[in-house]
Parts: sequence; C-alpha cells; structure tokens
Amino acid sequence: MLFLLQKDGNTKNEYSIDNFILKNLIEDSYPLHTYKSVLLEDFYIYNYDEEGLFIDKNLKEKDDFPKEYIDAIPLGTIEFVRAFYKIFFNIEKEYPIEIPEVLRTDEFLKRKYEIVKRDDIPKIGKYFIKDVSELKKFSYSGYMEYFLTDDLFEEPKSKYDNHLYLSKDHLYQVSEVVDILSEYRIFAMNGSLYSITNYDGNPTLFPDINMINKAISIWYNQKDAPRSFNFDVAITKYGSLILEAHLISSIGLYSNVFGTNFLYAYKDTKDYILKNNHEITTFSNFDTFKRG
Repeated sequence: MLFLLQKDGNTKNEYSIDNFILKNLIEDSYPLHTYKSVLLEDFYIYNYDEEGLFIDKNLKEKDDFPKEYIDAIPLGTIEFVRAFYKIFFNIEKEYPIEIPEVLRTDEFLKRKYEIVKRDDIPKIGKYFIKDVSELKKFSYSGYMEYFLTDDLFEEPKSKYDNHLYLSKDHLYQVSEVVDILSEYRIFAMNGSLYSITNYDGNPTLFPDINMINKAISIWYNQKDAPRSFNFDVAITKYGSLILEAHLISSIGLYSNVFGTNFLYAYKDTKDYILKNNHEITTFSNFDTFKRG
C-alpha cells in the first residue's frame, strides 16, 4: 500500500508524533508498504495580490497529481485528510460517529445522552456539549446558563471568522456530566480487541472487558460498520461506559505499541469513508434513561 504521509513545514521536526510512529511502521514493512511525504500546502493553489499579500487558497484538481495518489491512503491532520478526499473523491468531509446507533443503549451509555439540533439544546443544567457535525469542532462541560450566550447564535461575519457559533444546521451531542475515574483508548480490528491503553485517570482501575468485547462485536457485525475503529471508554462509579467512537484516522495513537498490521486499519478507514461515510442521526434517552 502507498501512504501519503503529511510532512510538517518545520524541518527540525518533520512529522507529528503520530506520523513519526506510522512512518517507522511503513519503513519496517517495506516493500509491502511505501510512503510519499506530502505537505498540506501541496494540496492547494495559493493566490496573492500584486503586493504579494495572501488573498485565498483553492484546492488543486486530481489531475494535478500522480495517478497513483488516488489509490493511496492519507495520514495526517483532519484538514490534510479532508483535502485528500475532496480532491480525489469529491467527499466534503469525514463525519463524526460519536456513539454508533446500535450502541445507544443504557448498557453502553450509562448516562443521559442525546444528539439534537441547536434549538433543542437544554438551556439550563450542567451538561457536556459538543458539535457532532464537524470533527474536533468544540466541546464544553459545565452549566448551560453560563455557556449559551446570545452571540453564540449569531452568524459568522465572514468565511475567515473563527469565533465560536452554534449553527442551526448542525447537530450537537449533549450528555449528563459524570465523574470519570479513568479513561482508556480501545483499538479494534477485524472484530477483535487489538489494543487498550490508559490515557487519563487512575491506571489501576481497569475497564469492563466483557462490555468492551460485546460492543466491538455488535458494531463490527453491522453491514455499514468500519472494519477497524476506536472506542474511548470511561470508568465511573456507575461502571464502564463508552464516551465516543472514531475511525482510526481521527484519533491520536498515544502510548500504544503497534505492529505493522495496524497499517491495515487505515485502509479500513478509507474503505469506510468511500462507502459508508454519512451524517450522524438524532437521538435522545433523556425521557427514558434509568440508571441501573
């Protein structure tokens, strides 16, 4: 497999930590796997005025690149991966998964949880909230009456306005705030647990492996599920619960140790994006949730 490995402009640290790990895995499996280093800037045409000041940028066309790139697998930041799929497949973006529909049950949630439009966000109360129409857009945990200020409901002043706004066209995940004692990152490949690592909290509190294996099996056996994926799992006084799920390309590798077979998880990610990438659906258990 050919990988397009995002290279940073900083010559001292040419790759992010994640891509440095992946670069070593690819090199260890040569010639089965190879890579080409690509800057994010290589995907764009930059436009400047007569004085040399930046005006804007436009994505290049797929014919501007070697033909082999269309079969390659991009490894890099969200913007890098997004640019690749837009250029070569006209896919606007990778949609967040959050918690798959089939796992939105009390057994795996263990908390009040909903995905709603902007106008249905609770106006008072303590909640965790995040935009789930965009990857890594924003998140907030606290009292809604302090967070939901009038300016959040305004429209952006321009396409370069980077202030936080709550779009009426987006969906938002709202969930009960629970005290998290420990957090783990779970990697699954081909329907089996591949790796598990503590990334926050008490590492002596181990998550419920039976629950994790059950969740992996249920989701993996859905016809539209990715073949490889990640769960972030929290341990609370109510037990182990799933915080969120992601494609492998959307998360950090943290302190895991990976074999070269892990590279196939990125192929699984590309297959999913090309075939099953779809917007998240609304959901709420606020009226039905019962804590066991």
